[in-house]
Amino acid sequence: MEPIRLETINLELHFSKCIEFRTDSYFVSFGNFDGLAKEFGDAGNAYRARMREKIERLPQGNIHMWLGDQIVGQLEMRFKPDEQIAYVNLFYVKQDYRGRGLGARLEAHANHIANQLSVIEMQLNVSPSNVNAIGFYEKSGWRIQGPRSDNPSMVLMSKDIERKRLDCRQIQRA
Repeated sequence: MEPIRLETINLELHFSKCIEFRTDSYFVSFGNFDGLAKEFGDAGNAYRARMREKIERLPQGNIHMWLGDQIVGQLEMRFKPDEQIAYVNLFYVKQDYRGRGLGARLEAHANHIANQLSVIEMQLNVSPSNVNAIGFYEKSGWRIQGPRSDNPSMVLMSKDIERKRLDCRQIQRA
């Protein structure tokens, strides 16, 4: 397999990929496109504005995954400093590339970013009908918290962040 690169999303060059990936993710989650136009706004402008804000605030958490010259995945994150939570808006891998460990690579990157931010947990929402995503998240250590209070049709999941600590005994031996 070619080397994987993770690069901050360039909206000017690759916004169409963001739209493509978000659209596919929405359909996989809900089985229809109802509500997608509202999420995107007129000509995608609402989504573009949200993406621009997320990238400005957390560029390392809003990335495209490249395999060779192809964009094959996307991660969208935001930081909620008042709650010490890193929120994942989107984990996405193109269908043809699923089952190759790329989702785990995106999830590991999200964990790395959460560690850098010194947050206590990550959260995400998932449609209860998206059983493949729920299975992936649970396998990766995420826990179902229950329906979202403001949108009971979505399930809130969370994952505690394990801090990377140096063992002082290992330092003394070196």
